[in-house]
Amino acid sequence: MLIAYRVVTDGSSQTSEKIIIQNYYQETGIRAASKAEVIEANLLAAEEQRKNSAQQTKERALQEQERKYKQFIDESERTGSQVSAELTRAAEQERYEAERKKQQLEDDERRRLEAENARAEEAINKWKKHP
Repeated sequence: MLIAYRVVTDGSSQTSEKIIIQNYYQETGIRAASKAEVIEANLLAAEEQRKNSAQQTKERALQEQERKYKQFIDESERTGSQVSAELTRAAEQERYEAERKKQQLEDDERRRLEAENARAEEAINKWKKHP
């Protein structure tokens, strides 16, 4: 809180003190007994203002820290979800490839057996025609 001090040119310190006290009363609504009390009140008000400012600075820093922490958590969750989705896709792809290979092996085995059976039948048919 800033109080404007008027300099009285009549040289009377008593008049100057009364003006200071009156200005303080007009600004705060508190009647001071002396100029010293006004100065002390101003110093206390300045100290209170400094403490409030320091507290606000701490609170803003804490809020910023909490905001950054929340941002970190959110980013970590997004990254975790993305990695999880990629792992799920990779596992699905691996299962698909394994199933495809299994099916290919079964198809190859079926064709081999069919070819073997066809050769055996051909040999039987040849044998039946030319005993």
